[in-house]
Amino acid sequence: MRRWLAAVMVLAAGLAFAGPAQAALKLCNRTSYVLYAATASATKTGFTIHGWTRVAPGDCQTAIAQKLGAQSYLVYARSALAYSGPERAWGGGVRLCVKDPQFTLHQKGVASSCLDDFYAVPFAQVDTHGQPDWTMTFDDDPPLKTLEAAQLAGVKRLLKDNGYDIPAIDTKPDKPTGAALSEFRKKMRFSERAGNAELFAA
Repeated sequence: MRRWLAAVMVLAAGLAFAGPAQAALKLCNRTSYVLYAATASATKTGFTIHGWTRVAPGDCQTAIAQKLGAQSYLVYARSALAYSGPERAWGGGVRLCVKDPQFTLHQKGVASSCLDDFYAVPFAQVDTHGQPDWTMTFDDDPPLKTLEAAQLAGVKRLLKDNGYDIPAIDTKPDKPTGAALSEFRKKMRFSERAGNAELFAA
């Protein structure tokens, strides 16, 4: 059975000024968690649901790589299993079916129940204002100011939740975090050029 937490949903949307060839739905992560996001597009016949897009703290990923033209779009995200405590979730009030791991599902309406190994989660609607290209941002509560701040807080959270002595999950560099990161890099035998992307993947 999946772990659940009724988390506060904090979503922000902004128009991305990209050309038609780059039109897409992009997801940015301004939280301190590695997120896995599912997206859904609504049509007259129901919903087409896709999962999962992995978005590291401070990063942006394309979830739908095409010009946006559906009646509406919805999104749901959850934290990775690498963290201590219950799973965190970002969503809304529209229940749609998902499953693990990757999947594509065509669903006729809002879920009252799900078949097989699918289960229902609450998606949030994303208002793209009819634009062919849109960027949506997941935020912490309270929100972090920048993607760079989210990346630093994300490094601290992963180290702390995996047993390292980190004084606070914040956006300020400090010596304990530097020492823990150095120890973790040696433990994982990272190359000298390895950055935060390798840390989050590990």
